[in-house]
Formats: sequence, C-alpha cells, structure tokens
Amino acid sequence: MKILIRQIIYSKINFKFMKATVLLILCNLFTLHATVFSQTKVTMKGENIPLKSALVQIEKVAQVKFVYRDETISDYKVNFDLQNSSIEETLNVLLRGTGNTYRTLDNNLIVIAPMEFVQGIVITGAITDHAGVSIPGVNVMVKGTATGAISDFNGK
Repeated sequence: MKILIRQIIYSKINFKFMKATVLLILCNLFTLHATVFSQTKVTMKGENIPLKSALVQIEKVAQVKFVYRDETISDYKVNFDLQNSSIEETLNVLLRGTGNTYRTLDNNLIVIAPMEFVQGIVITGAITDHAGVSIPGVNVMVKGTATGAISDFNGK
C-alpha cells in the first residue's frame, strides 16, 4: 500500500515538472520568434520603382506579409538605397511622403493604411447658425467614411 501511494505522489510530481518544462520551452520559442522578426535586415536598392513592387521584394526577403489596398499605394514610385536596414527603417523610408503609415501585427503581418485611418485625429469646434447661436443635434461626418459625431446641447 505504501509503495502504491509513493508511486502516485511521484507520478504527480513528475507530471507537474513535465508541464512546467513544456511551458518554459514554449515561452522560449515565442521569444525566439519575436527576436528573429525584429532582427531581420533588408538590403535593397532601386530608383523609380512602384511601391507595390518594393513591398513584394521585402515580403520575399524578410518573410513578412503586407496588407494594403491597391489604390492606397498604386500611385507611388520610390527611390531607396537600403543597407542592412531593419523592417521598420525600411518601411519608414519607403512610405515617406506617401501619406501612409504601417502597423505591425502578430504573425509578421504588417498593415499599411493612410495616416488618417491609423492615427486618431481629433477635430473640435462649435456649430452655430448665421446669428452665432449654437445648434444642438447636428450630424457631422468624415467625408467618404462612416465616421461621425453628433453635436451636443452647446453645438460642440
């Protein structure tokens, strides 16, 4: 009976030890994955190249995936000379002057979008009639989007 109880206790301790070991191994793998992405270096050179082509080249070299709307980047041609640049430095160079920015998500996914969609732009003001009296309950919309607000009692 004592031997059976001893075996049960040891098997429970071994099982907990194995679970802790597996957890530590998984944590180390996730850390390694994050380090590899941040340390990926890009070396590229190009003149008057469509931005979309440059992004396709980066996807092949850095094993990342870009998500963007074609109309957001289709009109831009870029010039660059990158030597051992990080992904972040590379994107900062390529997107400079395009009105676009990026956000890095999980699984090496990078979303490229116009700055106004990524950054929270706050617009304030008051809505008044021709006599300067506040108008409450006015719908104010951002043109071309579903984003909007309703003015309060003070027209703000």
